[in-house]
Amino acid sequence: IWLEWVPMGVCAVAILVCAFVFGQKWYKVLPTLNTLVILLLSARVDRRSFLLGGLNAALYGIGYLGEGLYFSVINCLLVSMPLQLFSFFHWKKHADGKSTKLRTLGWKGEIVVVSLTVVGCLCCHWFLLPFFSGEKQAALDIFLFVIGLVITVLSMLRYVEAPYYNLISSMANLIMWLLICTQNIADLNYLIIASYSFFRVVQSAINWTKQYQKGKRETTPANADGDVARA
Repeated sequence: IWLEWVPMGVCAVAILVCAFVFGQKWYKVLPTLNTLVILLLSARVDRRSFLLGGLNAALYGIGYLGEGLYFSVINCLLVSMPLQLFSFFHWKKHADGKSTKLRTLGWKGEIVVVSLTVVGCLCCHWFLLPFFSGEKQAALDIFLFVIGLVITVLSMLRYVEAPYYNLISSMANLIMWLLICTQNIADLNYLIIASYSFFRVVQSAINWTKQYQKGKRETTPANADGDVARA
């Protein structure tokens, strides 16, 4: 229990202290506090994380706009928010009581996902970056934009590999905010939530894998849906 509540409480206090010390705007503080709860729900493989995450994405978009992270703004408002809201209802549709059936990509699916991620990053760099001349941390922001889309789609379609791609995203996000904070320490709350996010994503990967393996052992060969698990 302490692994769930103590880190969340410590981060909440740290975020509020930063908000007070640096006089941060509410639209920068509120989404980070909301994220503490959303990541906890996600680590529990709770579909309500999509509903709250979709609504919270709009607040993040406002904050990122002020930081000049334009690809993150696009991701929040045009990708993350609508897809997470859709994911909530999609997971609910495939629920069995309080659980939702998960599935796996397989090695062919992994190749497709990695290839699409690489192509997506290159396309954003070549075709979209010129339109955002004031973009900060362009390489990392583009990567986070593309892989964020990939993770959202994988989560929406109930693939157990989603949290593993999220691990990569969380590490990149942590690095980006570490670099930003060296230039503007007032953004420390984003670095705090990035650290907390990495911790929760590690939990998510472990929990999703355990539940998938447990469900796979319980699945009969006659199951027409293939490899599924209850989360």
